[in-house]
This record gives sequence, C-alpha cells and structure tokens, in this order.
Amino acid sequence: MFSFNFITSSVLVLACLNAVAGSPAAALEVRQVAAPTGFEITNLGLHKACLPGTANYALSADKSTLTVDFSNYFARVGPGLPPLEWHRTCQTILDVVVPPGFALGISSVEYRGYYQLDTKVTASHLTVYYFKGPGRATAHSVLTGPISGGTHVYHDDFAPSNKVLSPCGTNTELNIYHDIRTLHGHNTAGSGYISQHDNPTFTYTFKFYWKTC
Repeated sequence: MFSFNFITSSVLVLACLNAVAGSPAAALEVRQVAAPTGFEITNLGLHKACLPGTANYALSADKSTLTVDFSNYFARVGPGLPPLEWHRTCQTILDVVVPPGFALGISSVEYRGYYQLDTKVTASHLTVYYFKGPGRATAHSVLTGPISGGTHVYHDDFAPSNKVLSPCGTNTELNIYHDIRTLHGHNTAGSGYISQHDNPTFTYTFKFYWKTC
C-alpha cells in the first residue's frame, strides 16, 4: 500500500560517500541490508523545468522502492513538430532521513508509460542521481521502433562501478534528474511519442539498497 504525497518545488539526483561533515569517509561493508528503522522521505520538490503540481510520489510499505508519477510529461517527434517537443527534462529533490550506521543508494529504475515508435524512430531515457558532494550515478537506455502504441515497462540498472551512496548516517538530499527524448533522424517521415495518449503520465520506480557503515 502506497501513501502518496504531493510534490511542490525543486531539483536533481545522485550519491556521494562522505562521513559526517569534518570527519573522514566511513568504510562501508559490502553486504546489502533491508531498509533500516527510521528511514523516511519527508519531502519531494520539483525544479522549474517541471510544471508545478504535475507529480506525486510514494514510498512502498517496506520502504524498498520509491515511485514517482509525472503527469503532462511527454516527448514526441514527427513531421511538423518543433524540436521543443522532442525532449523533456525534470529534476526532483527528496529530503531523506538516513539512520545512524547506514548509507543509501539506488540500484535500478523502471520506466512505465505509453510508447509508440515508428520504424527507426528512437526514444531514450537518461536518469542520474546524486547526493551532496561529488559523484553521479547514471542509467541510460535507447529504444528503437517499431514499438506499437501501448503501455510498456522498461528496466535500467545503475552500473555497479557507477553507484553512489549517501553520506553515512546523515540526513541528506537525494537529487534525481529525469530526461526523455525522441528522434527520427533515420526516418524523417516517421513519428514517435512517449507518454502522450489519452492520459499522458509517466512513472519511475526506483529500487533502493543500503550498506552498513
């Protein structure tokens, strides 16, 4: 059971491993653990690139996944459509309570939306997350038509070498950058769209992982 909260304001995503300010970085154990007691997401905001009031979020009952739903979020390409329609971005920022002794990361993302791509028309997803400090984790995929119109789900993993963790045991901000685009350079007569149908919604589902530190 999800409890949805309304998204109201600002920014982006990734993760950095530092200890509490002024202290050296804490060593992390390699084992993955379940979400610890005390973990919470207290707010999610939207950057100005996102239309106000167009997103909701939900944390699963076991706090292992985060779902973000965007409305009026789509990209489309085709004869006569201006380049501004081809590409959309949105940046979100979450206030995260990280319990002492733990660090948080994201292992994967799923995209669920309405897709239709003519032959050789492409659609791409780029998702980047980070915490305060250096380091970015990236997941990227490209889809090539033909893909028949309908709701489809696609999965991306953040590369193990590219995963980033929150500061150890410190409340922080989790920033996520969302980017979708459609291109028809190899079939200029073709059309394509993502999440532009009777109900142009797009859903991201993020899988968390935890490390002890």
